Amino acid sequence: MLIFNNHFESRLNYLNYKLFLISEKNNLRLILILQKIAGNNLSSRLKSVQTIFCKNNNFLNSKDLFPISSKDKIFIALNLNLRFVFYNFDIFFFLKKNGLSFSFKLPFIYHKCFLMLCNFTVLPVIEAKLDRFSYGFRPFRNSKDCFLEIVNFISKKQSFSCILKANISFSNFNINWLTKYFPFNKNLLNFIFKDVNENFQINKNMIFFSTLFNFLLNELVRFKNYYLFLIRYKNNVLVFSNNYEYLNYLKFLFFKFLSSKDFNIKVSKQIYLNSSSFDPFYFLDWRFQKLKNLTISAEVSQNAFRYYKSNLKIFLKNSQNVEVSKFLTKLNHLILNWKINNNYSNSFFIQASKLDLYLSRLLWKWSKRRHPRRNNSWIYSKYWKSFGGVWKFFAIDFSNGNLVFLKSHNFKKTKRLYKLPRAFKVFNLENYQKLNLIWFKKSKFNFLNIYRSLWNKQKGICFNCQKPINYLSLDSVKIIRNSNSLNNALSELILIHTNCKL
Repeated sequence: MLIFNNHFESRLNYLNYKLFLISEKNNLRLILILQKIAGNNLSSRLKSVQTIFCKNNNFLNSKDLFPISSKDKIFIALNLNLRFVFYNFDIFFFLKKNGLSFSFKLPFIYHKCFLMLCNFTVLPVIEAKLDRFSYGFRPFRNSKDCFLEIVNFISKKQSFSCILKANISFSNFNINWLTKYFPFNKNLLNFIFKDVNENFQINKNMIFFSTLFNFLLNELVRFKNYYLFLIRYKNNVLVFSNNYEYLNYLKFLFFKFLSSKDFNIKVSKQIYLNSSSFDPFYFLDWRFQKLKNLTISAEVSQNAFRYYKSNLKIFLKNSQNVEVSKFLTKLNHLILNWKINNNYSNSFFIQASKLDLYLSRLLWKWSKRRHPRRNNSWIYSKYWKSFGGVWKFFAIDFSNGNLVFLKSHNFKKTKRLYKLPRAFKVFNLENYQKLNLIWFKKSKFNFLNIYRSLWNKQKGICFNCQKPINYLSLDSVKIIRNSNSLNNALSELILIHTNCKL
């Protein structure tokens, strides 16, 4: 495991805090100096490599996974800084004990670590300048925060006559404008754009570039005033207004603002509600409606529901020859992610029951195709087992002999949702304890069974590094014993980060 202990974590938090304070004073010269110090600091470099190699990180593709040891990862971190990238190293070689070696190309490993390092140095600066109604790109603020913001607005607002939805394309933007105004080394930024354009297709989800896009759209908050309410999730913009003429004028300003940065804007839909705020509207994957009794109905849209069912079908179709326990583990992760992202929907239990029925039918067809010459009784006895009076799809993990059962889409619905306050400063060390408390309350419903018991027992804090478990996936945590005893009692089990090691 990569060594990243409390000392390095505290050092990184302090550097982020200093960067944040200087950014609030708009001192560009000091910002660039401190960014250079932070980028070349060992704490930042270790954190960058650790984040890239973390199991739950979705920037790594299967072709990027190599048998790289902890020493090799430390080697990458020691050679990672804001100057080394200018040298023309395309391939790294690692020597093994048997005398053999293997290599990997710069864009697939080192380049991602470098972009993550750049991202760590600019996030505190961008956070100090961002508007309070942008979500998706900012740390600790995800789709749930955006969902709650919309629900709070339509529950308090008496009426709104029209809604504007817009989608901003990131396929093209003005690099010259960005290098002129973005608080980062201009030569390094130009090098990054040149190198990335040769190896990748830029999109809004890439490391570091998501932060750049967020900076480009930051000034949209200036359009917000008494006549309208504006909220943004990544490149999707939602505007409520009571003034039709002002909304049309706002659309004109949108085009003018974005054209100056060479953005392409697409107004996906403009709705006129005829002075009624009880008509439903859609944003992202959600359907919102204010009912006659003034309660709010918010549920997963039918399009998003059908899209998830289609993904399940495609996943099963592409897993026909995969080992069953691995297939079932990946399927359970898909189900868990859907539950975490949708368990606050009003119609959650109805949709979850429909998905369980739909998935059971898909699994039966999957089993029949896998064993075309076997009869139904043989197939059912091989893949279904009675557990607690309920027949469940299962598989045997031959690596450890454990049984893996299919998880249900049903989930204990979140009774209360938590979000960070709009103006909450996540990089301010004075808010560190409050941030941990809010994140603990926000994430405690994302874990089940023994994971939830350990999460509550440890108050969301990793037993090893004493830092919060700031992830929403079980890939980021693991359960281990705290003693040499073979007893699996709950008192001897602890929850730690996947990349932590006692």
